Amino acid sequence: MVGIAGERDESLDEQGKVQLVNGQFEVVVTFNTPKYSDDYEFNCYVENTVDPMPTVVQWQPQSRTKYGFTIALAPATDSDNYVFYWHVRVRDTAVAIGPIIDAPEAARSQLIPGAISQTIYFTNPRSGTDYTFSEFRVENLVDGDSQFIIWVQLKAKTKNSFDVAISPPVENANYFLCWKSP
Repeated sequence: MVGIAGERDESLDEQGKVQLVNGQFEVVVTFNTPKYSDDYEFNCYVENTVDPMPTVVQWQPQSRTKYGFTIALAPATDSDNYVFYWHVRVRDTAVAIGPIIDAPEAARSQLIPGAISQTIYFTNPRSGTDYTFSEFRVENLVDGDSQFIIWVQLKAKTKNSFDVAISPPVENANYFLCWKSP
């Protein structure tokens, strides 16, 4: 399945690689583009073409979401010469009839504690990067008077996501960016 102008639709099919380090027993992958569904198949392998007698490292999916997945490795790697190659493909593309381009969206996106920037993904892509927001504010309904004033500034826009700068970084998971794009 291909996207616009013959490009692969990364919401259905994406691949990549992760350089592993000595002693690594888990791989966490975050997708460039959220998938239409968390029902995707894995085509993965571990490669080591450097060590003369590399250990056979097996992999097992531990968790998956439409935003990424976690893989357990057994045994842990015994050198820095291992690379984990992955390719995922959404199984049921019938549910992925297609996004509604430029559909209005509103969300309450949790801000990551300690982060100075964050990428927030649209459910439905935009047709371009000239979109606007009718709401863009930070909310904390838990901490009361002890909460900090957090400033969030839009710093980049793509058709599938936008990036914000956060100052100062939030101290806990009680802070949310409330946003609406008409």
